[in-house]
Amino acid sequence: METIILSPLGNIKLVEEDNQLTEVVFTDQALTEISENVILQETENQLKKYFKGELKEFKISINPSGTEFQQSVWRELQLIPYGKTISYQGLAN
Repeated sequence: METIILSPLGNIKLVEEDNQLTEVVFTDQALTEISENVILQETENQLKKYFKGELKEFKISINPSGTEFQQSVWRELQLIPYGKTISYQGLAN
């Protein structure tokens, strides 16, 4: 199941499979009606709070699909604290 939501950064497509968030991508696709799916609704709610500065840590069950390399990069990205940035070089190290 999927839905497209509006964010301050543009439209975001959210994809859910087996009660887990599997994909979050920016898209040019048009907004969709509010999803009845609990995971997609909760993801949208948490993203809204995040963009308002009211949420620092997401509590959504995720299962992103990707190569082993992509998976390892995503695991490292999750270790970056809220409000902090690192360079690509820092991530690679």
